[in-house]
Amino acid sequence: MDPAYHSSRNRWKERKPLSRPIGQRVTKFSQLLESNPFALALAAPLRACTATEVLLPKPFLQKFNLLRHPETDEPWFVPADLAPHGAPDPAKEKDQELGPSAYTLSNQALLHDFVIRGSPYYGSNRKMLRRNARNRTGLTEVLNKAVWREDMDSLVLKLMRRRIVDELLYLTGKCTGSLKRKYLTPVRGGYHEAREKKLRGALIYVGWGPLSRNDGRAMEMMRPPQRVLTLEIKGERYSTKMPVYDATVLLGDEDLQRLMDEETGFWRQAPLFAVGREATTELQIKLWKLEGYMAKGELPRPEDRERELAKAAAEATEAKVAEMKAAQTKVEKGQVPGSQGQRDAARAPGRDMRGPGGGDRRSGGWQGVKRT
Repeated sequence: MDPAYHSSRNRWKERKPLSRPIGQRVTKFSQLLESNPFALALAAPLRACTATEVLLPKPFLQKFNLLRHPETDEPWFVPADLAPHGAPDPAKEKDQELGPSAYTLSNQALLHDFVIRGSPYYGSNRKMLRRNARNRTGLTEVLNKAVWREDMDSLVLKLMRRRIVDELLYLTGKCTGSLKRKYLTPVRGGYHEAREKKLRGALIYVGWGPLSRNDGRAMEMMRPPQRVLTLEIKGERYSTKMPVYDATVLLGDEDLQRLMDEETGFWRQAPLFAVGREATTELQIKLWKLEGYMAKGELPRPEDRERELAKAAAEATEAKVAEMKAAQTKVEKGQVPGSQGQRDAARAPGRDMRGPGGGDRRSGGWQGVKRT
């Protein structure tokens, strides 16, 4: 019956108060901050990278889970957070239960180095979840059998592109249907029109439709932007810069074509599109994450990588054979009778023309004079 006892016991179980009480006036800055993808990404919980021990917010990392293979019953590392929306939850199925999770930097070059011999991060995937294995029964045995795909870096890139295009197509239906939302806005006038309208959010360059003048006539094709480009919006108090994402590089040919083949032809209207409003915050975070994942550009695919390694090995073998042939020719040249090598060997050694004191004994009146 003691209220102090119940309050000390249940204080950790009570619902936390709302960050903003109902009815409280919200400033414009607070509204923009709550929908700012960069602020939300930086405020996310921190996690540590398994390979580099770097501590960063979760949107900067790639999450991997252990998943039981339905046929072989072996544990596999999979990027479970890149599963499509609306797919059946494998954690609820008996044959495919998700295991614990681990994190690495969201960087394709790092995942690429996991399978490259000689790399400082070669085999770092084996360290995943090793710290958790100390206090969990049977986890060490599972980790010893866990499978890491050789093309994991390419798989993660493919899934990230696919999820972004799926979300863009979903928003396209909201913009072209009866709702007529303003999540996606064609910018037919290029960067100049984006500055005049003072748009917020992000810009996506698709490089398809032509630019148009103010009088409606078409102009030349718009040039692709530079990587990690921001557009400065003058006259604004808060949203003074907009990131520009080059979809021709980030999405690749296959997924970009899937976006362009949308049945309404929405993405063929202009070379530049603005992505805005609070409903697109998660999409903007994914675009920013994909930009960081491809910081060094798209790496070669596994089959291209094997082809390049075989070509480099063949070139090294040819160079070694050519070097051996050159050395053999040099040896044979020294053994041929009358060759320059034998003539140099048969030549008599030169006579010493110096005197006892180091002077020159040749004729000319300089005998006994020591040279300096």
